Amino acid sequence: NLPTLPPTNAPTASPGLCDSSQTLKATTIAGYSCAPLYQIDSTVGGTEQACTDVSGQWIPYDCTTADGVYRGFGGDDWEFSEYFKGPWSSICCGDAPPTNFPTVSPTASPTTTAPSSVTSLPNLPTLPPTNAPTASPGLCDSSQ
Repeated sequence: NLPTLPPTNAPTASPGLCDSSQTLKATTIAGYSCAPLYQIDSTVGGTEQACTDVSGQWIPYDCTTADGVYRGFGGDDWEFSEYFKGPWSSICCGDAPPTNFPTVSPTASPTTTAPSSVTSLPNLPTLPPTNAPTASPGLCDSSQ
């Protein structure tokens, strides 16, 4: 019998933007942020003009990035969650694809015949045997 290990107190993953019944639209643009400070963000009313006024660069970010930021800051426990989750979720989350695909009745497969212009395949050449090297002996011989 193997010993039973005590439970670990490993942290669980922070919840993401989407509910379990939704999928993340990974490559959809979630918003724009002003680099290099990132304190001006379109999600909370930031504008490209405000970014330009501080000599920043207005750059788009996708939903994968938004979800990573959200999770990285603690998900629903993040102090700014209330400002970001709603806007990002509405853009980034969609209905999960159905898991119950409709069944299709099998049909008899059609018989395929070659066109009359094709009488046979050409003879393909036979490749000579290779003299591939065998595996080198390892650290242990076969008796170990």
